[in-house]
Amino acid sequence: MRPARTTQSALRAPLNVIFGTEANVRVLRELVLAGVPLSRPELARRGGLSLPGVAGALEKLAAAGLVEHVGVGTRQSVQLRAGHPLGAMLQALFQQEAARLPAVMDELRALMDGMEPPPLAAWIEGPVAEGVDRPGEPLVLGFLAAARDVSRLAAALRGELARVERDYDVTVEVRGRTRADLATLDPEDERMLRGAVVLHGLYPASYLDTPGAERAAGVLRPPSTSHAGRDLQALLSADWIARRLDRDPTLPRRARSWLVHRLHAASERQVEELNEWIRLLDTASVPRLQYVLRDAGERSTRLRQSNPFLPVLTDAERSSMREEVGR
Repeated sequence: MRPARTTQSALRAPLNVIFGTEANVRVLRELVLAGVPLSRPELARRGGLSLPGVAGALEKLAAAGLVEHVGVGTRQSVQLRAGHPLGAMLQALFQQEAARLPAVMDELRALMDGMEPPPLAAWIEGPVAEGVDRPGEPLVLGFLAAARDVSRLAAALRGELARVERDYDVTVEVRGRTRADLATLDPEDERMLRGAVVLHGLYPASYLDTPGAERAAGVLRPPSTSHAGRDLQALLSADWIARRLDRDPTLPRRARSWLVHRLHAASERQVEELNEWIRLLDTASVPRLQYVLRDAGERSTRLRQSNPFLPVLTDAERSSMREEVGR
């Protein structure tokens, strides 16, 4: 990007500096969503930035009076400066941004539940699921249905999606498949399905870990025990938890109580993970928790490996989850 030809007043146009680079935006986003001070290495990890990139962004944001350092030495962290006149508006902006995709996903789930008959499974695949979509790129809504229902369901969904596309300024591409289609996927389509985010029913990869003939017959095998397979299983369980949060407001409190108790016996490495969950439960709304549970990014993938909601499920809840996701 070429530099601006003229300089503008910092007092009249402070957003020029605040949003001056993508690194600035990423750092601000992580500070807002965390709600607690973060170290430079943690900001770099969460924001997908280099340490020099974080340092450069913080230098500009500190000069604009928007962030401040807390602590000393190696324990020094960064937080938003509470007194900045634009602070509340910036927080609202990033929180609204974070809520957008979960809101779209909830709309799509509602559409799926309203179909008659509903699809066997539905998911988001492609760049949006992988977190690498570009401006204007469509959200790909995939679903699995019996051969006799695919065309009708696809047409019905396209008719219902106009409102979602208008309200959220998003293009939704519908892609229906049968079990026979899953049996003959090319490698790229199979890769995309393994990175899908579940909206309804079973995870599509449950069908991909079986030979082609068994896939076509609808046979399911247990998820892979590979690292990728465990990540998929964790995502599936987290999606079940995310849906449960809409019906059971006690889950976050139960999970936090378990975390505090678990801290006493945790290793040094585990303590960091558990404390991150505690901070999240202390600061996040239910929609934000649902976003973290379902997100395909590196941070959420890591946090799902220590999901504190799983140990506090009742026997009935655990049985219900096992019936849906096989865990």
